[in-house]
Amino acid sequence: ATPDLLVLDNGTADPTGVNGGMYYNTSTGRFRCFENSAWANCIPGQQSSMFTDSTIGGNPISFAAAAAVWNDGTFPNITVSRATSKVLVSISLRGVSDDANDQMPVFTLHRAIGSNPTCASTQVDSEIAAGFITATGQDWGASGTFLDTNTVAAGDNVRYQVCSSTNGNDDTTVNTLTIVVVETGADLAENYYTTDSSI
Repeated sequence: ATPDLLVLDNGTADPTGVNGGMYYNTSTGRFRCFENSAWANCIPGQQSSMFTDSTIGGNPISFAAAAAVWNDGTFPNITVSRATSKVLVSISLRGVSDDANDQMPVFTLHRAIGSNPTCASTQVDSEIAAGFITATGQDWGASGTFLDTNTVAAGDNVRYQVCSSTNGNDDTTVNTLTIVVVETGADLAENYYTTDSSI
């Protein structure tokens, strides 16, 4: 009625590893697995964070050249737990047109590891667009979700920036930008989808 137990060795720090090795870390209370020549938690907790910048309004964003949208002190970021992770990034922008010219807000997502990204940093996949607006004070919204499949190492802090794209036209005011980042497992299908919406 009482089963025999298989008990792994335990310790307070990662030992010298060999692929396929496993032990129990008594300091963190987690099983640790050595895979792809690196230690990682065998069952990583899903890392996720949400960031909102609502201090953007008042400064029109130009599409004549790439311009950074996120201007808050802390960039949207996530510290990945394993080298096989991918990062799912969801973006939502809301704003208002500042004149009656034809406008089409278009934005790109950029990333950097361990430093604050700029509009010259690596672009993550495609663009997101808000659709066409033609009146002063017209509300607009744009949203998109991307799977960042760029290579990461366990412990990398990946940071993101949203920029205006030269594929947009005229200029507009962004009032809020919300970014959600979620660490995903390597078994997630490596594709992405974007959803454009106009209010």
